[in-house]
Amino acid sequence: GGVEAEPKRWFHRWQGPRSDVAGPSWFIVLVIGTIMILASPALGGRLLSHLRTRGGAAFGFGLLCLVATPIALVLCAITIIGLPLAVVLLLAYLLALLLGYVSGVVALAQWGLARLAPARAGGAGWQILALVGALVVLAALRQLPLVGALVGFAVIVIGVGLLLMEVSQLMR
Repeated sequence: GGVEAEPKRWFHRWQGPRSDVAGPSWFIVLVIGTIMILASPALGGRLLSHLRTRGGAAFGFGLLCLVATPIALVLCAITIIGLPLAVVLLLAYLLALLLGYVSGVVALAQWGLARLAPARAGGAGWQILALVGALVVLAALRQLPLVGALVGFAVIVIGVGLLLMEVSQLMR
């Protein structure tokens, strides 16, 4: 027999960075954000006003929630009596992270809509379109190596803070 060169494709096993655009997380954020917008079309404006007037406080509240909740969860889980509370707290924490991310994206979408078309910022259809645009921009930014992780973290932290501020205002 002879010797034949067999070209090896190095890229057939390479996974590369995963895009948020095609994954289920993009669809879930779009559906939950659409439900939030349709349930309360003024929510995006309220979140944006919280962000504009008290952006530092939103970041601080979000960071405090992201750090303090797991500590409280562990302290509750240590005792046998607190274990059911820890499970409920874990589920609430995961829900707060998801809703916080969605709130951050909705606020970002509302900010972009207010900058590009301020006259149409009140319409639910335009807000949903802006939500899709914000998701595309975030998916593109998240592909950048270091900036993507920082952007994702900032959206979650600020979104959780905005959500806490909105809930506390509604409770008053």
